[in-house]
Amino acid sequence: MPKDPAEREEIERANIWRGIYSVVVFIVAYSYLKPYPEYGLSVTFQRINRIIVVLTVAYMSWLIFMLNLRPEQGRALLGYLDKNLNKPVTKEMHTYDDNCELEWENILDNFDHYYVVHLCNWLLASFVIRDAYILHFWQLLDEGVELSVQHILPHFRECWWDHIFCDILLSNIPAITLGLYLVKKFGIREYDWLGRKGKDSFWDWKFLHCHKKFGAIFYQQFLPSLKLLIDDYKANAQDARDPEVLHLFSTMVKLMGH
Repeated sequence: MPKDPAEREEIERANIWRGIYSVVVFIVAYSYLKPYPEYGLSVTFQRINRIIVVLTVAYMSWLIFMLNLRPEQGRALLGYLDKNLNKPVTKEMHTYDDNCELEWENILDNFDHYYVVHLCNWLLASFVIRDAYILHFWQLLDEGVELSVQHILPHFRECWWDHIFCDILLSNIPAITLGLYLVKKFGIREYDWLGRKGKDSFWDWKFLHCHKKFGAIFYQQFLPSLKLLIDDYKANAQDARDPEVLHLFSTMVKLMGH
C-alpha cells in the first residue's frame, strides 16, 4: 500500500466498489439459476428451506465483499462490528497444545465451543454432500489442512490426541453418521459422487473413467485446500496471523467444497 493518504483512500474506495460489484454479480447469477428443488417437502419445510437458502446467499455475499478488501480494511471493519476482535495473537494466548499429556482433565478441557462447531459443521455438511466416502475423506483432509497452517494460526496447534479422539472419532465421525442416518430416515436422496454403486472394484468407479466426475471431485476436495495453502504461504506473517482473516479463507474453502 502507498504511504500517501490520498492514494491509500483511492485504493480502499476502489476495493469497496469492487466488492459491491462482485456481490451484485453473484446475486444476479444466483437469480438466473433454477431455484432450489422443493420436491417432496411439506409447505412448512418449503418455507424453512427458503429461509435457509436466503440466509446462505446473504452470508456468501458478505464473504465475497470482504474478500475484495485489503486485509487491514477487513480487520478494521470486523473490529468495528465486534470490539473483541482486532487484537494481535501473542504466544501467551491459550492454544490447544499448552499441555499434551494424555489426561482426562486435558481432554475434557478441549470439549468447548469449537467441539460444538465441529459437530454442527459435519452434521450440516452431511445433508449437503450425502456421500459417506466423500464426507470422511473431506474431514480427514480438513485435519491435514489444520496441521499445515498451525504455524500461522496458533489456535490450529493441537495435541495429537486432540486431532484423533476429540475431532475425528468423537466429533466428525458421529456427526457424519447421524447426518447420513437422518438423510435416510427422512427419505432424502443420497448422492454417489464417485460412481461406486453397482461396481465390483475400486478401479471400476466412474470418476476414474469420466473426466467430468474426476474434475468435480478434484475441484471439490483438492483444489480449494491447495489454494488455501498456497495463499497462506505467500501471505506475510503479520496479515496471516490474524484469526479473522484466515477464518474468511477457511470458510470460503468449506463453502467451495459444498
